[in-house]
Amino acid sequence: MSIINDSDNALTPAVNISKDGNNQLCYYRNSGNKLQQIIIDGTWKKEKLIFPGEQLLFWAHPQDQLTVKIFQSDRVLVDSITCDRLLVH
Repeated sequence: MSIINDSDNALTPAVNISKDGNNQLCYYRNSGNKLQQIIIDGTWKKEKLIFPGEQLLFWAHPQDQLTVKIFQSDRVLVDSITCDRLLVH
């Protein structure tokens, strides 16, 4: 499982080092069979490629957007999800 940290571009241990206390832990899994690019856009912006079956934990505000780009041979499909739908409970 990958974890995105907002202090740099590296994948790091699961530590919330957010600039404010409003960030919450979120979870996303690439359940498809294609490579995906995810973009977390809100209080900070991160991009990452995730492989089929890969799981991702990240800190975000509930109103932040997760954009998913799915690369197919002749096109790129784009979908957006608000992070409030991805919160870990």
